[in-house]
Amino acid sequence: MRNLNPSQPPKPTFPQISLRLFLVVPFIIQIFVAVGVTGYLSFRHGQKAVNNLANQLQSQVNDRIMERLKNYLAIPPLINQININATQAGRINLPEQMRLERYLWQQMETFPSVYSIYVGSQKGSIIGINRDNDGNLISKISEDFPKRSFYLLNSQGNRSKLVRVQPNYDSRTRPWFIKAKAKKKPIWSDIYQFAFDKDEPMLGITAAQPIYNEEERFQGVYAVDLSLSFISEFLHKLRLSPSSRILIIERSGLLVAGSSVQKPFTVDAKTKEIQRLNINNINDD
Repeated sequence: MRNLNPSQPPKPTFPQISLRLFLVVPFIIQIFVAVGVTGYLSFRHGQKAVNNLANQLQSQVNDRIMERLKNYLAIPPLINQININATQAGRINLPEQMRLERYLWQQMETFPSVYSIYVGSQKGSIIGINRDNDGNLISKISEDFPKRSFYLLNSQGNRSKLVRVQPNYDSRTRPWFIKAKAKKKPIWSDIYQFAFDKDEPMLGITAAQPIYNEEERFQGVYAVDLSLSFISEFLHKLRLSPSSRILIIERSGLLVAGSSVQKPFTVDAKTKEIQRLNINNINDD
């Protein structure tokens, strides 16, 4: 019988670790660390590549928009200068309304992106051609001033029917006329509400240029209207995805045009007056 000494503590026992486990575990840890670092770096590089690609696409879209707007805005001043040259050369004459109506109709056929081409005389009368929402061309002409008559034109440019009569219109009171006469040079108007049709209010901008005779006497103002809806239609076609939005905004925060179907303004139901939208009040999700 073995004699036990209670005063001696038992010897500690340690877990047995195999040599294979001792060698394999550090290797696995190294693999996990390497894979983790590689994955993280790949993610960061991938994220950077995606951001670079997004920036490139955005830059390309911006360049395309700017180029289109540049070309779009170059047309009205060109038309005005052509018309002034033709008037000063005697090819068209302001008092010859029927001949001038025909001439402006041909220009509207040539430049489908413009909303209206017209000329206001120093006496307040006006003659020009408008494009309605259906693409029809309508003559607007002062008859028995200050009355202004609107005639629907057929495909040959001839009057087909009287659309309506505006009882009081004086071109000398319009913003494009006032500014061009005061500046005595080609100008762009501020954005304003067109006076063509109160039933379908429209915002636009006008390029205008005064005309003088050989004695440098003021004769009137040639003008070309651009509708802001034309710009919005272009932006809408340019949308890259259903979730993307393209907006053109003035420094004041007022919306000029946008790629969404929402108009850049609201209309008072009673007065038909337009109230432009601020960027902070836009909701077209």
